[in-house]
Amino acid sequence: MILVTGGSGYLATHLPEFTDLFEEHHVPLRMVISLPSLDGIKRAVELNLGVALLPRRCAITEIASGRLVAVPVAGVSRKREVMLVCRKAHRSHAADAFLDVAQSKEERR
Repeated sequence: MILVTGGSGYLATHLPEFTDLFEEHHVPLRMVISLPSLDGIKRAVELNLGVALLPRRCAITEIASGRLVAVPVAGVSRKREVMLVCRKAHRSHAADAFLDVAQSKEERR
């Protein structure tokens, strides 16, 4: 398994879920390479140095060109929660309008 240096990102956030998944299937999870960038991780996978869990959007070009293949992982693949952040004061009219729409959609769920 190839990881991003510093323990950030999706894998670091959900590491217990991944380790549980591997343990359930009696497969040892070896994290052998840690690199500082997603580009480095993708290149290492291209060189057959291991596999990596990345958001699909991070490898669209490589997947489209056939250099990498996306494989859904049962029990792990999921939609990401996205949160809008903004300044509390001094927002533009457009920002306020967007927030009104976004918040009204959330209330309807």
